[in-house]
Amino acid sequence: MAKVLGTLRQEHRDMEKLLLALERQLQAFEVGLMVDYAIVEDVVDYSFAYPDLCHHPVEDLIYEKVKQRSPGAFGGRIDLAAEHKRLATLTERFSSLVKAALRETPARPRPATLTAKFSSLLKGVLQESPVPRNWFKKAARDYVDFTRHHMDREERYFFPVAENVLQAPDWAEIEARIADTEDPLFSSSAQNRFRRLRDEVLAWDDGRPAAAATRTKSG
Repeated sequence: MAKVLGTLRQEHRDMEKLLLALERQLQAFEVGLMVDYAIVEDVVDYSFAYPDLCHHPVEDLIYEKVKQRSPGAFGGRIDLAAEHKRLATLTERFSSLVKAALRETPARPRPATLTAKFSSLLKGVLQESPVPRNWFKKAARDYVDFTRHHMDREERYFFPVAENVLQAPDWAEIEARIADTEDPLFSSSAQNRFRRLRDEVLAWDDGRPAAAATRTKSG
């Protein structure tokens, strides 16, 4: 298996750990227990900071190379370029909603990327805006479910095709075009801004619930 493909698959496994961390906070939220909103916000911030800027562009390079080598290889099952382009456009469009949520109660969210929609509602909650709990829970649940669905489709319909179609020179060309950007959360030199989230993930990996799981009423 090509090194870059192994890296992308590992990043999917890492993202699943973040989804589990988010789900633990959502479970507490749903039953009125204390929620560590710093963990929740870090998960969303990380989604914008690394997958959107680093993970997806690498996938786009591979996708385009596969189409060059075998135009019908995907058989219409997945249009990765279009999905990533739409995600980037909607993320930019909804940055205005994130800023609005920091200032005032946001309007009822319009259909958009689930990451941006969840981020907008989350920041409203963090700023104690009267965002209805059911809006927050629905946006968060949609975000988790859709992210898993998206990664599963890539694992089923994208990675295996790329592995079968591309040859060693193709992978070497792709590797040469990839920027050497370390993961700000899971690399050995993780950024301090994500250290709390990293500690949360590592604690659960070791089988010891982190402090964020305190069973205290949120009020």
